[in-house]
Amino acid sequence: MDPKVIGLLAAMLIPMLLPFFLRRYGIRVPARKWAVWYIFWAFLASMVIFQIYTIEHVLVVEPRSIEFGSGENTTEIFIANNGSGAIRWDIERNVSWLLFEPKSGRVGNNQERVEVSLNRSALPPGVTSTQFLVAGRQGERSLVEVRITP
Repeated sequence: MDPKVIGLLAAMLIPMLLPFFLRRYGIRVPARKWAVWYIFWAFLASMVIFQIYTIEHVLVVEPRSIEFGSGENTTEIFIANNGSGAIRWDIERNVSWLLFEPKSGRVGNNQERVEVSLNRSALPPGVTSTQFLVAGRQGERSLVEVRITP
């Protein structure tokens, strides 16, 4: 079952069940205290639901900086999700001389390896650095710096 649904059900059911348990053991609570209890629980439940819906995906790209040494044409990065659920991601690049395999994917609780290749024959003269972006489809973003030694 989806964790969002479980959190929502727990947040809504717990305050409704408490009066049944209290009556079973003969505990009486004045109506004014019940109102305070329900207001407190509604606030707490809204905080739990907010956490469930907003802190779901945490896109992590390691390393955040890569370097192609002299004669080096391939390296790798790792894309992971340190949150819950799964992240669909794409690599957005602004240069044609950097190649990625794969260019997009989906990562859950594991990490995915991406091979980054440098096409030195297409590299413009004098270029020694660039950057590319790993972007999740729900707004997650991670910038990776690239340095090139001729």
